[in-house]
Amino acid sequence: SDIIANASGFTTPNPLTGSIANATLWDAIGAGMAQIAAANYIPNTVGLNPYTYWKLLMVKDSQGRYNVPPFLDLINPMIVQANKVWPNMAFVGDLKQFNVDIYKDFTLRIGWQNDDMIRNQFTIVGEMRFHDYISTSRKPSIMYYNLATARTNITGTGS
Repeated sequence: SDIIANASGFTTPNPLTGSIANATLWDAIGAGMAQIAAANYIPNTVGLNPYTYWKLLMVKDSQGRYNVPPFLDLINPMIVQANKVWPNMAFVGDLKQFNVDIYKDFTLRIGWQNDDMIRNQFTIVGEMRFHDYISTSRKPSIMYYNLATARTNITGTGS
């Protein structure tokens, strides 16, 4: 949730605007990855809602053949099914730019519950504290955007 809250959106217009003939949702994912790469980051994660992921895999043409893009081998290792991502949205980014710093190491405390020891109950508390953040200058390395809007933006006659 914190990463999504800090993500930028799909930039329009961009060099792919109107340049992909018959664009699909797979093309919209590729356009997001291209936007991150153009900002000098290496995309390593594609987060999709499970419904969106399976919707992408189950799309067929008019003759019942599955529409799987030739670049699926490039994207598939990066795909993570994430229920925090809304359906028809995509989270694409270079997660190496998002930082998590531990400022209090893990501590474990064990103690008796109450002081009566009649019930023979005790409590175990484990705790660790951390900060998670991304610097403002690195926010273009992660995106959260609507796939349908991106597809509409890049759809054109082709080049």
